[in-house]
Amino acid sequence: LPQLVDISLRWHMAYGEVTGILDYMDQAKRQRYGIRTGTKLCLTPPSRLVQDTSEMEGLFQGVYHDENGRPAGYLFEERNAGFVSRKSYPARDASGRKHVLHVFDPMDATDVRGISVMASAFRKHIQHEMLDDATLQTAILQTIFAATLTSEKPTMEAFEALETLKDTGVEGASEYAEEYTAFLQSSLEKAAEGQISLSGDPQISHLAPGERFEVTTAGTPGGQYLPFSNALSRDMARAIGITYGGLTMDHTNATYSSVRMETSSIWPVVGRRRQRIAAPVCQAVYESWLDEEIGTGRIPFKGGRRAYEANRERVSWAQWQGPPKPTADDNKSARASTERLGNGTSSIEIEAAELGLDTDELFEQRRDEHNRYLDAGMPSPYEPRQMNGQPFEEEPQEKKKEDAAS
Repeated sequence: LPQLVDISLRWHMAYGEVTGILDYMDQAKRQRYGIRTGTKLCLTPPSRLVQDTSEMEGLFQGVYHDENGRPAGYLFEERNAGFVSRKSYPARDASGRKHVLHVFDPMDATDVRGISVMASAFRKHIQHEMLDDATLQTAILQTIFAATLTSEKPTMEAFEALETLKDTGVEGASEYAEEYTAFLQSSLEKAAEGQISLSGDPQISHLAPGERFEVTTAGTPGGQYLPFSNALSRDMARAIGITYGGLTMDHTNATYSSVRMETSSIWPVVGRRRQRIAAPVCQAVYESWLDEEIGTGRIPFKGGRRAYEANRERVSWAQWQGPPKPTADDNKSARASTERLGNGTSSIEIEAAELGLDTDELFEQRRDEHNRYLDAGMPSPYEPRQMNGQPFEEEPQEKKKEDAAS
């Protein structure tokens, strides 16, 4: 069952629904595989449940409905020996047992198919990917071009200005232009003897007069990257139905109060998925298995099979306990549970359910272990030692006799 629940919850996240076919394996096949029970569940990916709609046939998105709008059958796409075909399966067999498993959490009263839980988170996920890609590419470009060379040499417009100055006929303008051009030429020839290299063997030689070499740091990611990235992650975590810390594994600045509030805010979503997805899947398999066990006589039932079929729903009722609720501090949670029991605002059943335990199994286990210690002449760890936080002291026999006489 744990593996079944794990797959079911994954399909619920990806497809928004869980589908499977409950079948019965005959004796010959059971002997072939060396198994005893014949009830088997074949989990079928929800993508194989077709999306066709035909109002004349009562088919809507791959689900057949009767005159009352209840599911009567399902149309699956199957592949056999390389050929793809479609096959319809009834929702229940002739005895009323569930034949097709179809579990989803509807958003509207008219929904007949589920929708992926991640559908609402895709937009934020795409935005997060775009942010990461743009930040990485910008950082790489800034790193490559982080070395800058600043020069005071004149541009083409400056040389054109010198030529214009010579044409004006101003006294000494021609000699000034020729001398300045010769100065620039000698500076360039001197600078050509050196080089600037930022490869695996960096090298910087003498620069030309008026040049300045600088190495700047990359400005990406900036101070706004982490706040924006965290905001996208929070929106995505909430859409999926998990905590921010569980999605990003980032517990920076987390406190006891914040962790408790985060868990408390998301716990109703977890409880709903247990109730609407995990429990129905387990219940369907359990009902089919119990029907086979009682029908074959492996589990005796008073009144026989007819009595069981008349009370099938009441007999097959079961309660499914999931894993315990996460706690930020086990010691504080245990003390809070003791306080609730002490002041009468809770019960053993409620507190055991918080820990994912069955009350009856817990009671029977404690009773059996208690008697085992006593039978072996050892002190039992389950003997009462404290009552309401104070040492438990049994009343003297004389006090008990006085109370009984009065």
